[in-house]
Amino acid sequence: AYTVTHRYQNMDLNTYEEVVEHLTGTTDSEISPALSPRDGFTSPQLQTITINANGTSSVTYTYSRNQYTFEITDRTYVTANTVSNGTYYYGTTLTITAQERVGYSFKWSDNNTDYSRTITLTGNTSLTPIYTAYNVNYHVYHYQMGFDPDTYNLVSDTSLSAKTGSEVTPSVNTYDGFTSPETQTVTIAGDGTTKVYYYYTRNKQTVTFANTEYIEEEVTTGKHYYGEQITLTAKTRDGYTFTGWTTGETSNPLTVTVGTSDISVGPEYTAKTNTPYVVNHYK
Repeated sequence: AYTVTHRYQNMDLNTYEEVVEHLTGTTDSEISPALSPRDGFTSPQLQTITINANGTSSVTYTYSRNQYTFEITDRTYVTANTVSNGTYYYGTTLTITAQERVGYSFKWSDNNTDYSRTITLTGNTSLTPIYTAYNVNYHVYHYQMGFDPDTYNLVSDTSLSAKTGSEVTPSVNTYDGFTSPETQTVTIAGDGTTKVYYYYTRNKQTVTFANTEYIEEEVTTGKHYYGEQITLTAKTRDGYTFTGWTTGETSNPLTVTVGTSDISVGPEYTAKTNTPYVVNHYK
């Protein structure tokens, strides 16, 4: 008889798990007992012994625990308590945690979807946290200036979508009588809070008043905002008939609305042909 002892290195590296085989063979014969390999261990060299008649022959095989590399290739969004990249012994338990990011789906490169997980090292291991951006909504607000330069009114709220983390440049609108702002480029937040504000300034046009002495209101040639309304009343003139305004309108009073181009306006008259007069003859 003879014994074969297989010693497997434990995680503490100082103690061993022993598995003993009690075998029999022919006295004084040479044998090379078979190894008993395990995953994660390096097997020793095969030994040859002679079987003693007293049954005291023995072989001890010591299996050393292997070391393997572990790495997370991109640690940008890995928490601080995640195990470091390095070399670890077979069977080491490693805890890794990736950060949750709003607006992104997540998986590890081995398709595991747990942000925090514990793995047992059984070989060289390389993992990468993979984030895939969702489409999320963002808003573009368009404001037009009122007649007061400090007042703007919302005229359009547009809801759009883009991938989290992407850069977008929403287009501006075109409105008659307003100057459009420069476009803005923003990065889309995953929580849907991205907002873009566009402010359109109201244009001014020159309004020229003619024959102002025949206009009831006090008016002065100058700049007026688009959309502004100006009321004009033509005076009555003795000996003349009011025929309308230089703009072609005939109503009196007249309300002029400032448009997208300059305006010239004033009252027009024609002389009456039936104006009475007196002729005095003296002798």
